[in-house]
Amino acid sequence: MTCRMHDDAADFRTAVSRFPTGVTVIATSDGTKLAGMTANAIFSLSLNPPSIVVSLQNDAETTRLIGLTRKAAVSFLSSDQRQVSEIFSRRNSQTEKFRTVPWTEGNNGQPIIEGCISALEIDVQSMIPAADHQLVIANVTRIVNSSGLSPLIYYSSGYATVEPDGRLVLPPVKRDHSS
Repeated sequence: MTCRMHDDAADFRTAVSRFPTGVTVIATSDGTKLAGMTANAIFSLSLNPPSIVVSLQNDAETTRLIGLTRKAAVSFLSSDQRQVSEIFSRRNSQTEKFRTVPWTEGNNGQPIIEGCISALEIDVQSMIPAADHQLVIANVTRIVNSSGLSPLIYYSSGYATVEPDGRLVLPPVKRDHSS
C-alpha cells in the first residue's frame, strides 16, 4: 500500500468514501414546514441515556429548522430505499421531497420515512459548530425497529446491493489515478 500525503478536498473525500456507512434521512417539522436530508455521518454517543451525534451542513434548511424545533427523526434506510437517499441528498424543494417519499408522523410530530429498518425520534440537547457543519447531539426519546430488512450501505461513492441469499455486496472501489 502506498500512502501519499495530500490535504485537498478530493483526496479527503476519496479516503472517507472507503469507509462503508449506513444511510439515514434526518427530518424535522415545525408543524408547518418540513425539512429533511440524507446523512451518513451519524453515530451512537451513549446508551445511558440513549443518545446520538449527527453531523449536518451549516447551510442546509434541515439544520436551520432542527435548530428551531430542537426535535427530529432519524430514519435508517433499507437496502431498497436507494432512491429515497438520492431524493433527500439533492438540494431540491423540501415540499417535493416529502411529496415524493412516503412518510408518517412520529410520536414527537417529526417525519419518519416509511419502509426504513429503524427510526429514532430525538430531542436535540446541543448543536456545536464544527468547520462547515453542526454536530447535533440528541437524546433518543423513541425507537422504532422493523425486522427482516437489510440496511442501505454507502461505499466508494456507490451503494451496496443485496444478493438473493441476503449477502451485501459492496460496489467496486473507485481507483485513485492521481498517483
